[in-house]
Amino acid sequence: MPQTMPYLFVPLIALGVGGSFTLGMVLPLDHARDANEANSWIAFVLGIGYFAGALGPFFLGVARDSTGGFNIPV
Repeated sequence: MPQTMPYLFVPLIALGVGGSFTLGMVLPLDHARDANEANSWIAFVLGIGYFAGALGPFFLGVARDSTGGFNIPV
């Protein structure tokens, strides 16, 4: 379905990513007692998020290197 309606799905995905990023930045502020604790929480949340986001391309690259192409991994 995304191939037939890209002008609908791209904004929906962008809104979801933007909303989750904003939520990830604001939620630690609600649970922190002071600015230093909020900074630590936000660094932790973003660090884990970027690390998890980097795992997909890394493992796809490992699969491509081990199989010699993109036919099997994708």
